[in-house]
Amino acid sequence: MLTLTAFQPLFGNLYKYFNAKVVYITSLAVFEVGSAISAAAPTSAVLIFGRAWLGLGAAGLLQGALAIIGQTVSIDKVPLYQGIVLSAMAVAVCCGPVIGGALTQYVNWHWCFWM
Repeated sequence: MLTLTAFQPLFGNLYKYFNAKVVYITSLAVFEVGSAISAAAPTSAVLIFGRAWLGLGAAGLLQGALAIIGQTVSIDKVPLYQGIVLSAMAVAVCCGPVIGGALTQYVNWHWCFWM
């Protein structure tokens, strides 16, 4: 969440000045690479780097979802759709640690990032 929060202003500007589809797909690729780095991490330092890289991609995905809504939805429906996106994030923040804990306890912590 720290990396996600830190890079949101950068991605806000990227979505403002560049093609939203290209920035969003690039953010998705960065997110997936960070997830793969984290899943295959042999040491805690690599895991920390992978999580930071993952947060960079997540910042682009979150800002992209909000920017794309702002560009495609009529102005009177923007709050509804942004509320849906942010509600999904809130559910993920609440349920993610529980699912991650179950995966860590019953399978392996690497599976938290492979999924």
